Amino acid sequence: MQNSTEQKLVTIIIPAYNVGNFIEECIQSIINQTYQNIEVIAVDDGSTDNTYDVLGKMAALDSRIKIFTKPNSGVSDTRNFAIEKATGYYIQFVDGDDSLVQTAVETLVNAISDYDFVNCMYNRIDEAGNLDKEQYNFCCKAIDIGSFEATAAFIKNELMPYHVGFEVWNKLFKTDIIKSNSILFNKDCHIGEDLAFNMNYSFYAKNINCIEDRLYNYRLRSSSAMTTADNFSKNFSEHLALADGLKLEYNRWPDAKEDFGWLFSIIMKHAYEGHTAKEIVSVLPEIKDCALFIKEIEKSASETTDRTMKRIYKYILSQYNNDYLAKLYLALFNLYCRLRGRQLIQNRKIY
Repeated sequence: MQNSTEQKLVTIIIPAYNVGNFIEECIQSIINQTYQNIEVIAVDDGSTDNTYDVLGKMAALDSRIKIFTKPNSGVSDTRNFAIEKATGYYIQFVDGDDSLVQTAVETLVNAISDYDFVNCMYNRIDEAGNLDKEQYNFCCKAIDIGSFEATAAFIKNELMPYHVGFEVWNKLFKTDIIKSNSILFNKDCHIGEDLAFNMNYSFYAKNINCIEDRLYNYRLRSSSAMTTADNFSKNFSEHLALADGLKLEYNRWPDAKEDFGWLFSIIMKHAYEGHTAKEIVSVLPEIKDCALFIKEIEKSASETTDRTMKRIYKYILSQYNNDYLAKLYLALFNLYCRLRGRQLIQNRKIY
């Protein structure tokens, strides 16, 4: 432990996969920080381009840079690999195609003094580095999350509505909280892994400081892992993996069932919106918490005033419950749709 007159060491973790065109700019923005007491752990995740070669060149110029390479396993597993090697008092995450404002680390360290983590705003930039027209504003305040009730309220009222950001790269964390509580990224989940990490960390933190400074440059790329489309079954499964990982944390707390039910509902709605009733029925066997999911469908069916949506939900429930009367009703409705040249109910999308 360093004494209070010294700058505490900040570990900056960079997962890098096929970012040869951007990784030098990323690392230059880090080693040029006004706050100099840093260690950079850059992990090449089995890139097929020149990413590792660029990392080697950068590491030769600055002893604070430690580079590793491993077979491709995804950003979550790569970050976990780096967390194990981190020796800093704080941990910061930076993606290999992004960059930091020069005063980012200094500003975050100053802001975390009496808090367990810090959230800042960020700049959205295009591939050429120009500011995007659309920028997001977050809340700017200190928030107490020292009890389960306060943490659950923070997740529901601030984190999920995107008032502080789902991402980990616009935050500064305490290494001791991460390591002593075994907080890691869910390597089976490639959707919402940052959100899950932030939620899990929140349960062990007492407070968070949300500041107005834009300290991170997030590059919008059509080919990034975040924006690449995938098939519905895999997408649905990964939302389930996200929900399952969070359920483990919620299960530690008494009377958390209602809070998790709400969260499960939000996660699964994100998974199935824009997909057909037939697609949803096809993945029902994969759902571990199927009863909870069906309860959510029943709730949605009872709350909606849209007749088409009611029939879509009715179709899903009839298939799950093997409800012959509901199936007969829907068969007659589909006959009517055929006669009128309309789309069958199972082929209509939830919106």
